[in-house]
Amino acid sequence: MAAQSAKRVWEVCEPHSDVFQRDPDPSLFAISLHHAVRGSADRDYIDAERFFSRTFMTRALSDLLERLVGRLAGQGRGAPILRLETPFGGGKTHTMAALFHIARSPEALSEHEAIRPVLERLNLRALPGDIRVAVLDGRGLDVRERRTEDGLTIRSLWGELAYQLGGREGYQMLVDADATRTSPGGAPLTELLQR
Repeated sequence: MAAQSAKRVWEVCEPHSDVFQRDPDPSLFAISLHHAVRGSADRDYIDAERFFSRTFMTRALSDLLERLVGRLAGQGRGAPILRLETPFGGGKTHTMAALFHIARSPEALSEHEAIRPVLERLNLRALPGDIRVAVLDGRGLDVRERRTEDGLTIRSLWGELAYQLGGREGYQMLVDADATRTSPGGAPLTELLQR
């Protein structure tokens, strides 16, 4: 019996045209969640529709999005905390960017061809809206303190989390913990997350 040789990659898939460009920009291949959220990344990572148009929907990503969307829609699917475990280059940041876009751009993505199958499996017409989102990217946050546009000085991850989730009002819920750079404890965090 003759052994079959494995097909070459270009025999089974067609790489995107930018793969063949001379000296491609490395930022196109290594997403920075911080830059994507701040709007300073490549357009492919900032624009939600463009992001999903250029994302290959693996079974693992589709299943994860189904659990997340089901949870956000109140169907009780999936764990409230997700732990992404893959080796370097395994898609963790890309997955987090997908979750960010789902939460931030439900109107733009509810009819997207990559998202429709997820919604159909959940018997939903559209992605849930009015989701509060916080992104704490350790490589992007300043370790000292930062001033917000509305004049607050944020000194800790707790303060950053509170500000991103609730603006000035949310920040006031954890202001003491932020000022002393200490953990606020479970009760204030639960109150912040449930508001």
